[in-house]
Amino acid sequence: LNKLYKTNLTKKNLLELAIKIGADVPFLISGGTALVKGKGEIIYNLNPFNKCQILIIKPKFSVSTKEAYLKFDNFFNNKNFNYDLTENLTFAIKEKQALEKTTKLFFNDFENVLEKDFVCKLKYKMLKNNALCCNLTGSGSAFFAIFKDKKSAKLAKKILKSEKMLTFLCTTKEKYF
Repeated sequence: LNKLYKTNLTKKNLLELAIKIGADVPFLISGGTALVKGKGEIIYNLNPFNKCQILIIKPKFSVSTKEAYLKFDNFFNNKNFNYDLTENLTFAIKEKQALEKTTKLFFNDFENVLEKDFVCKLKYKMLKNNALCCNLTGSGSAFFAIFKDKKSAKLAKKILKSEKMLTFLCTTKEKYF
């Protein structure tokens, strides 16, 4: 919109507006690979993620963000989290470690509050079809699966399409904007 309407807002101005719209929006303006903290306003840019194929998977069901957070809070009941997992993943990306090693570190605690049967079946199906990992995005309901090669990603896409799931195949880029 900044370009379309020629408002010439600086990146700083855009980020100030973005946080008022939603927690994910500042990251979407910044783009790239990043560690995001706070309410989405603290962004640490990381090295571009390894070249790979990413399959976005949207199941037939939707998840209410509000309900997901309530379930999450009830499930974890104010327990302390192991933030080493995030630090290990951030380190792996910064150091450009092998894709296979990095993707083993991916996790999303919201998967604990979704229907376990569906989550397990989808993850198993993707891993069986050469995905390096398959995880929930945000609080749901979309998932992403990472593949090293396009052939495997296309086959997985075809399998999920036959099950009437929306899928989008994309790839990572070396440079963003």
